[in-house]
Amino acid sequence: MPSKHPQMRIRLPPGFKAFIETQASRNGSSQNSEIVRCIRERMDCLESGAMVARPPGENILFRDTPPTRTT
Repeated sequence: MPSKHPQMRIRLPPGFKAFIETQASRNGSSQNSEIVRCIRERMDCLESGAMVARPPGENILFRDTPPTRTT
């Protein structure tokens, strides 16, 4: 029976795999579920305005103060 979801390989920086394994163990879930959860949380934060989108490579883990308007 074919998978419902397309397969994707990703390369993770050192330490990421250990973090994902630990989170999956703590939450009683799979590593894949943890990766999906993290992406969903980020998507939700960006959609709600709780997180400011930044260019790749910049720290996006913490919310900054909301951008101020200049008129």
